[in-house]
Amino acid sequence: MTIEPMTLNTPEPAALRVMQEPAGLLAQQRSFSEVLSQAGARQDHATPESEARQAAEDFVAMAFVQPVLKQLRETNHAAAPFAPGKGEQQFRALMDAEIARKVVRASDWPLVDRLAQRLLEHRQSKAAPGSPAGQGRTNE
Repeated sequence: MTIEPMTLNTPEPAALRVMQEPAGLLAQQRSFSEVLSQAGARQDHATPESEARQAAEDFVAMAFVQPVLKQLRETNHAAAPFAPGKGEQQFRALMDAEIARKVVRASDWPLVDRLAQRLLEHRQSKAAPGSPAGQGRTNE
């Protein structure tokens, strides 16, 4: 009577297969680094217009929308099951800031457009001090 070793026919976990296949792991690492480099390249090539738009959106969100949200939350006198919990009270300001940014980015605000335009004009006048854009300007 001979005893045969018992083998289990269970599939290998994916992590174990990747560890056994160095070429597969290397390919995954390359593709991951390519994705990271593409994301970094997109951020490095931001145009002045997109930077001005981003700054204008952040300013409008912080200066106009966030204070309104803060005031609304302070006037919330909800009963116990609907009242804000400890976590919401602690992180209320962060949540208001994020909601304000999303509100401003989701809609088309003429104030954001005008502010971005003014930022670009200011940037151009700083870049070329002798240019006509920088001469004869008055503060509005």
